[in-house]
Amino acid sequence: MGDAPTPFHLQGERANGSRLKIVIEYSSRTYHSAQFAVTITKGKQEYMPDPTSSAFDHSSMILPTNAAQKTRVATKRALLPNKILTIIWRILIIVASLTGILINSKSIGDFINKLLYFTIQSNIMLAVCMGYALWATLRNTSQPTPLIKGAVTVYISITGLVYNLILAKTAGPPAAGSIVVPLIGGTLNNDLLHIFAPIMAVLDWLLFDVRGNLSWRYPLQWLTYPLIYLVFVLIRGPLVHGPFIYPYLQYPYLFLNVATIGYSGVALNTVIYGIAFWLIGLIFIVVDRAIARFQRQNNH
Repeated sequence: MGDAPTPFHLQGERANGSRLKIVIEYSSRTYHSAQFAVTITKGKQEYMPDPTSSAFDHSSMILPTNAAQKTRVATKRALLPNKILTIIWRILIIVASLTGILINSKSIGDFINKLLYFTIQSNIMLAVCMGYALWATLRNTSQPTPLIKGAVTVYISITGLVYNLILAKTAGPPAAGSIVVPLIGGTLNNDLLHIFAPIMAVLDWLLFDVRGNLSWRYPLQWLTYPLIYLVFVLIRGPLVHGPFIYPYLQYPYLFLNVATIGYSGVALNTVIYGIAFWLIGLIFIVVDRAIARFQRQNNH
């Protein structure tokens, strides 16, 4: 459940001659497990027990019960702290992502080519993160940090939103031999990578992660990987030459295609998408803190 807790410090001090002032100091620490965390808030409490009362004992220095209860301990927990459901759900996420990648790749060389796409990279990150989270859940050890787990969830959310709101409109008819998903109408590999995996990842974060651990600075930090990806695409683009197996293998996405919209167009899209991605991160922070506040209110 984390590091060994810092012990409470008890000091006895003489105050006003015949009275004993007891000071309890405690430090701010958070201890995490798969489904909950306990935070001891830094502070200082002073108690002035009456030496003539039954609660005061010069030999054992027993604190009054109501005074001991004043130590503030805030418990953080998941919305659905069920270990069995968590394990099953995370297995399903790993299966969805890896199956989508496998069906989407016709060969090892094809897989290497498609590693260029943000979709494939974010699904690989999701499978790795969920694999570690699954192992941590089984072993009752520390989960991925909120910074890392939040980042992966944001990236796979971006994959789903960008595809379904922008890229799906330009997609052609399903290729011959593709498995079409009933009701949705898309191909199985596309829907696993762009619909099922993102939705399942967000639900995992929402239901099974401990609430109240995300910082307001995280959304800016989460932009690091998309910016690195942008720099990689812009440096790689002029260095590779066709003919390409896939139409967008030089620049993987239309909004990053320097050959068609120029560097000014890419710069404008970078600002627009960067702000949108930052706002997506902020939504996760707001939701996380709102649920944590609701849980605290219900605890009182």
